[in-house]
Amino acid sequence: MTDASIETQEQSSAHPLGAQSKHADLASGAAPSLDLCIIPRCRRVECPFWVGIVPEGADSIQSFSQEEVVNTNLDAIYAGKVQVSQTFLLTENVQGLARFLLMAPLSQTMMSVSARRQAPSLSPSWIWDLCEQLTAWQPKSLGICLSSDFCALAPSLLAEMVTEIASSLSVQKVYLEVEPMGLNALCALGLDIKGQLGVKGLCVDIWHP
Repeated sequence: MTDASIETQEQSSAHPLGAQSKHADLASGAAPSLDLCIIPRCRRVECPFWVGIVPEGADSIQSFSQEEVVNTNLDAIYAGKVQVSQTFLLTENVQGLARFLLMAPLSQTMMSVSARRQAPSLSPSWIWDLCEQLTAWQPKSLGICLSSDFCALAPSLLAEMVTEIASSLSVQKVYLEVEPMGLNALCALGLDIKGQLGVKGLCVDIWHP
């Protein structure tokens, strides 16, 4: 594995949901914009930087193969087979394309159903800490990955993360994969995110297959 700068990929054709002005011109005073891209797994290569939220515990990273380290661990995160003791960055560089996967641990208590019911929102400090770590890389495109089970239990976590990341960082595209929650649920979540960010003056376009 070798270090490399992030190479942002162009967005493939998709259908906009509630689309607003695309590629806002900040110099003209237009509102900043964000593309929220809902994609199938076969298109995950479009996003060069992923964040995986995993349970805190003994390290169980799945593969160090240079060519498949990101895809292998993304699949393992969705299946609930990965945990880490601290923030961990995996990199790969295949045929000149650099890709990254930042694994961020979340305590078992926070991930439990009872904790989510008692505290519908994550501790703001946890999300702020994650955003602070991401400022070191300043990705323009960023994907978010959680286990399928956790997505079903706590969909609001995705909304909280996307809202704070888009508000705090210069991210132009956020990617979410269809499979963990399903297209209808993600589109509904996307509209919620669109409303929250709209209040903060950020225009959001939602793109889906």
